[in-house]
Amino acid sequence: MQLLFKRLVTLFVCAVTVAGANAQTVIYSENPAPGDLVVAYGTLKGDQIGSTNWHYNWVRRAQVGIRTDFPRNGNGSVYFNVGIASGFLPQAGIAYYRASQQVGSAYNYATDASSIIAPLQALQNVSYAWYRDGSSTVSSDLFPRLEINIDLDGDPGTPGAGYLGLKRSSVPVNQWVAESVTAPGNTLLWETTSGQGVNLPTDDKTFSDWLTYFQTNYPNAVIVGFTFVAYGESGRVFKGALDDVSWTIGGQTTLFNFEATPASGGGGSGGGSGGGQNPAIPEPTAAALFALGLAGAALGWRREA
Repeated sequence: MQLLFKRLVTLFVCAVTVAGANAQTVIYSENPAPGDLVVAYGTLKGDQIGSTNWHYNWVRRAQVGIRTDFPRNGNGSVYFNVGIASGFLPQAGIAYYRASQQVGSAYNYATDASSIIAPLQALQNVSYAWYRDGSSTVSSDLFPRLEINIDLDGDPGTPGAGYLGLKRSSVPVNQWVAESVTAPGNTLLWETTSGQGVNLPTDDKTFSDWLTYFQTNYPNAVIVGFTFVAYGESGRVFKGALDDVSWTIGGQTTLFNFEATPASGGGGSGGGSGGGQNPAIPEPTAAALFALGLAGAALGWRREA
């Protein structure tokens, strides 16, 4: 009996570990299906999504929202329609900030230690799925781009910040693409945030090469946000979507799935108005492993009995 107890404890710990590693958080739209639609023309605009750490952000001459237009892995995804009016740099983004502050009508990460997500050197990967619709008329290399927001000296309250923007060699249309910052052929380009007064190399580097560079030159660099942006061009439009965002930091993977709140309500902690964030839910694979382990333990006990 004591042996059975030890086996069950071991299996439970393993199951919790597996479930935690594969836990998925669902981010629901603030409004019932078909979902949200944040619209902005001349002025940059943003909106926090319920009580979550996610924000619709840097929206200008564009539309963005968790909607049912391009469903994936459920009933929805983050929808982009960029370039709805002519003018300078149409864009729309969705951003994750551990702590945020409002800047005009938009949002940015807070300029204190509360905004630090993790040391940059602890970041192992960022993955997501994106879609470029065939009706898009912008340049063929544009897609919903990952931007890793970085503070170089580890103090968000002092100057020295920017982001690494993902670039890829080809952009398919009318299909979902599983993206990874570490995928072969992908590179990133550093862009300094306006007014931050730092100059970094302007050439494209792989994620691994950038980590080496930062380790040598900015060992205290920290992550303060993950932003996913769709850019347009004056007189041209981008239409597409994004879903299934994840990042791995220090061996722990965090996953997010974006869904439209069902029309009947009850999406999450936001209730009928949506915008809720459900607690982490173990993936079926983790639950199945747990059940299989318990069954094996029980079988072993029966044999010993």
